[in-house]
Amino acid sequence: QAELHSHHFLSSNKLGGHLGLIIAKQLIGLMQGEFGIKSSTSMGNTLWLTLPLDPSRLEQPPADLDGPLRDARVLVVDDNDTCRKVLVQQCSAWGMNVSAVPSGKEALALLRTKAHLRDYFDAVLLDQNMPGMTGMQLAAKIKEDPSLNHDILVVMLTGISNAPSKVIARNAGIKRILAKPVAGYTLKTTLAEELAQRGREQAIPTALSAAPAALELPSDFRVLVAEDNSISTKVIRGMLGKLNLQPDTASNGEEALQAMKAQRYDLVLMDCEMPVLDGFSATQQLRAWESTQRRQRTPVVALTAHILAEHKERARLAGMDGHMAKPVELSQLRELIQYWADQRQAQANPAPTS
Repeated sequence: QAELHSHHFLSSNKLGGHLGLIIAKQLIGLMQGEFGIKSSTSMGNTLWLTLPLDPSRLEQPPADLDGPLRDARVLVVDDNDTCRKVLVQQCSAWGMNVSAVPSGKEALALLRTKAHLRDYFDAVLLDQNMPGMTGMQLAAKIKEDPSLNHDILVVMLTGISNAPSKVIARNAGIKRILAKPVAGYTLKTTLAEELAQRGREQAIPTALSAAPAALELPSDFRVLVAEDNSISTKVIRGMLGKLNLQPDTASNGEEALQAMKAQRYDLVLMDCEMPVLDGFSATQQLRAWESTQRRQRTPVVALTAHILAEHKERARLAGMDGHMAKPVELSQLRELIQYWADQRQAQANPAPTS
């Protein structure tokens, strides 16, 4: 024990052999405990420690993982027979009602059949790498279809190297991503927590739960979505479809610039980071062209995952008229459309001057 507390023991040239003990001693000290070594020539070294523990804090009731899962309806989508069977067995053992299919196409067909019968799934467990339709593509189709997207929990199971970014996943409606092979307890805890949270949210009555009033838009109100990510484009198009709008699309800044020169738009949703020409440069070139051609200013709103003040300022300096953070929410998009529709109406009917 004397060696453990000695300056020689803690010296840098001794760390190689004793680093683990030094770290353990420091951690135990932070917990107001004691740590030491008893040495014996016949028995070697014996490590001991004491920790002050509060019995009342050790008697916390375990989280209820079974309740939220009992009778919950889950769809397993995985082209690997073994993985699919294991997931079915696990979910069934937890009291869930399980359906399973090997492809995204069959998953969509089953989801639509169930929706037609108003027998909706509570959760979907989907693999990312599947032939014909990836997990991301399946999730995006679920989100953009109002008949399927009934507050359904979508969880992706995939290898670490194939996992999409959190922003892209959220845009596609994926709530959680778990790395394969996923431990049974991890999957059970994830499903229980998410389904329990959904149950609490549904139990709280709110005025927001009422269906929003339909937007009153001119029949010729035109929107352009400039976004290089096809999944994000599909999701935003699906949201605009719910608002009775069919937008034009561009996959890079150059396409967006040409479209804005050829067609007058009431609103442009411009991704800031695109190939060929980014959203900032496209907007700057648009403003220069509008000035030389004496054209009416086109409203351009930046779409970006960055929320820091400097990114908003960069968008403003580029000539953009607003900023919307990704992932885009339907309520925010609705407010934005309504705002620019009102602006168009105000310009068409200016208030009389006294």
